[in-house]
Amino acid sequence: ETPKIPLKHHALFALYAILGVAVNQAFFLHGLKHASATNAALLAATIPVFTAGVAAFARQERLTIRIGVGIAVATAGVLVLTGVRQISLGNLLITINSLCYALYLVGIRKLLDEYGALVTIAWVFTYGALFLAPFGALPIAHEATSWSMRGIGLIGWFIAIPTIFAYLTNAFALSRAKPSVVAAYIYLQPMLVMFFAGKILGEALSPRTIIAGCGILLGVGIVATRKGDA
Repeated sequence: ETPKIPLKHHALFALYAILGVAVNQAFFLHGLKHASATNAALLAATIPVFTAGVAAFARQERLTIRIGVGIAVATAGVLVLTGVRQISLGNLLITINSLCYALYLVGIRKLLDEYGALVTIAWVFTYGALFLAPFGALPIAHEATSWSMRGIGLIGWFIAIPTIFAYLTNAFALSRAKPSVVAAYIYLQPMLVMFFAGKILGEALSPRTIIAGCGILLGVGIVATRKGDA
């Protein structure tokens, strides 16, 4: 039986669709146009730190000295990577993307408890598609006829695996663990991206990226390895 959803919960689905789908995806893709894949992955690794901070602010988790130190160290790494005097637009957009996704991870937890992963993600994606349609419908209509079969296959893969499957498995995990624990697994992403970016894209690590990356990953590690989060 399909659960009845009150209007206030539809408003929440719409809000989290903006944070977790519309702004999250749009800022990440636009940021990636102006930033390297390695930098994007390093900044995405701040999601567990942002999530811990937001969860503590929302009183879903307790703010400890360890979390505070982790947030400070990771933030220092982000500032090194994005720049202070001369801010990198791509890196800034990806940082905002990470913060929005952290807000989504923490906020969506109550709706997951109420409606389950399938219903929750279905509504979040429905509202997310509605918000993004005005920006994406016309370009798709103009360009779709020129797509090759390989292009169509790649688009289908990106929709099915990194988007639907990733959001759905995240939702199932969130219904069984704290948001910061789920977010901590993003810690694996920079390592994989650095490997593939070097092999496929030929990206080299600059000293600034290495220093910033060490700060970000150290901060994430401090937050992610704390006890009592199961």
